[in-house]
Amino acid sequence: NLTNITQPAFTGNAGPAGEYVKLYAGATEVGSALIGANGAWQLAPLAALAEGAHPMTLKYMDLAGNYSAASPALSITIDTTAPGAPTGLDLLAGSDSGSSEDDDITRETLPYFGGGGGMEGDVVKLYANGVEVGSSQVSSGGNWQVVPSAALADGVRNMTVKFMDKAGNHSVASSALDVTIDTLAPTLLTTGSIGFISTYVRAQFSENIKFTPNGALEIKTFLGSLLQQLFQNNASWHIGPIGGGGDLAVLSVLPDVGSGT
Repeated sequence: NLTNITQPAFTGNAGPAGEYVKLYAGATEVGSALIGANGAWQLAPLAALAEGAHPMTLKYMDLAGNYSAASPALSITIDTTAPGAPTGLDLLAGSDSGSSEDDDITRETLPYFGGGGGMEGDVVKLYANGVEVGSSQVSSGGNWQVVPSAALADGVRNMTVKFMDKAGNHSVASSALDVTIDTLAPTLLTTGSIGFISTYVRAQFSENIKFTPNGALEIKTFLGSLLQQLFQNNASWHIGPIGGGGDLAVLSVLPDVGSGT
């Protein structure tokens, strides 16, 4: 019986047909309606009820103006006050994949977000580019976690959250967080001269990548022996010279070298 509607509707179905039902907030009559032939009725206050608790009662009035005794009281609470905005919206470290846990670039399509500033039991709603994509409840201490209910597509998403209290009031949106969903592995766009002794090998990737402890750029001879292994943070490499027996060299990219794999 908690609502943010200031003129809530009340219904019943056992009234005397053709008579009137009167609605009271405390001792004040606030509305009336004619009871239908089947005994059903519906009515709402003619004016908005003030915020707070109201004991609501009903009386019947017949065509001669006689009133019944009042019904048992129904206590309702009008609450139109919106909760405060969520705070600390963040992509949780466990969902921020890749070489950094705080760059908001991830291959996770169902990433978890967290923050605070809520009221226990309220609902937190997650939005991507203004569209609601998930919801959960605020836990004790006002903290919360929420995850999209469906996978987010690749690209940059402007993420925000709002609170909805038990009366249905929505807070203003949190500060926005831009999150990049990237499920595509970086590709080797071009290779330059792969030659003999004292020539160079050049590699250009499709995006900026970082090597992690599980990723490396390898240069091997066709016989499979490893010539070099690099860990750098640029979009392209200049590796050379290649040595050893005049064998041609080939490039191979191991897993986990970029944000996408």
